[in-house]
Amino acid sequence: MVLKGIVSKKITLLLGVALLVLFAMPLKAYSAATAENSEAVKAAYVFNFSKLVDWPANVFTGPDDALRFCVFGKGSDFFRQLSGFVGQTVNNREIEVKRYYKVQYASRCNVIYVSRSEYRVLGNLLDTVRKQPILTISDIPEFIALGGMLELRQQGSKVQFLANRQCVTRAKLTISSELLALALNRMEAMELECR
Repeated sequence: MVLKGIVSKKITLLLGVALLVLFAMPLKAYSAATAENSEAVKAAYVFNFSKLVDWPANVFTGPDDALRFCVFGKGSDFFRQLSGFVGQTVNNREIEVKRYYKVQYASRCNVIYVSRSEYRVLGNLLDTVRKQPILTISDIPEFIALGGMLELRQQGSKVQFLANRQCVTRAKLTISSELLALALNRMEAMELECR
């Protein structure tokens, strides 16, 4: 009788563990899918931002020059999602996507997305490109206060953005009024200083 009770408890415990594993697996898959979705949305924002920005004519050496998107740092999901735009065009320029980890490569880019992993070199990176016509974007908190141009923010299930118009102007980029009108801080975007 005691043996039967021990076996029964072990079976109940095993069934409980099996149920936990079965329920946990879809939650992990859902969590991964949600994170990947978030990165896909951010990549789409970055691509669409580039459609609403004009670069000075002398940035490109010819009509066949690509528009170069660069991702600085880690973030495989974001890089993969952004790479999905390779071959598409913006203002008749094909998209190229590169990943860099060293600040000295920043001047090769037209659009830079700075991953959160690069917070420790953010100041150096922004100083390097400060007056160059390079659109800088990140989801690092306070990115625009630190001298970045467009900051992505997760607001619940939505991704929204903030803009630092002075940094855009200083880099001799022209950003469309439609884009600025969509920024969360559209009223203060004109007044925000650029470090």
